[in-house]
Amino acid sequence: MKLSSRKNRQEIFYNLILEINNHQINRILSMVTDEILIKSDGFGRRKGKIIVNNFLSEVFLSFPDFCMKPLTLCYSNNNHGIVMSEINVAGQQLGLFMGNPPSDKRFSINSVFVFEFDELMKVKMIRIYYDSKLMFRQLEILNV
Repeated sequence: MKLSSRKNRQEIFYNLILEINNHQINRILSMVTDEILIKSDGFGRRKGKIIVNNFLSEVFLSFPDFCMKPLTLCYSNNNHGIVMSEINVAGQQLGLFMGNPPSDKRFSINSVFVFEFDELMKVKMIRIYYDSKLMFRQLEILNV
């Protein structure tokens, strides 16, 4: 499979979003490399399938209705296998999250995700850009 195939990257991207929205951790992990790296200012760096598995478990337990809705989608102009998307991320906090008790509050924020693929079309890095203060304010989480 060629990295430059936008159709392949688009299909993998939408399948990944579908599995995230269905909270299918094993299927999500099958679509990423063993050394997957997730980077964001609000959540720091998460590297490796075990760490990502634990993080996703916490998110899905904390936000049983957690969902991601892609708003826009674009690709890099080179063959580096990059997909960028503006995504609305939302959920209601019904469980413990980052040491904070359930607030029963909802959050909804727009964010930018950058997905980088390897030569086998597995996601090797996800960079997330969003307003973490807005999200924590909506959840009424003060100690971050």
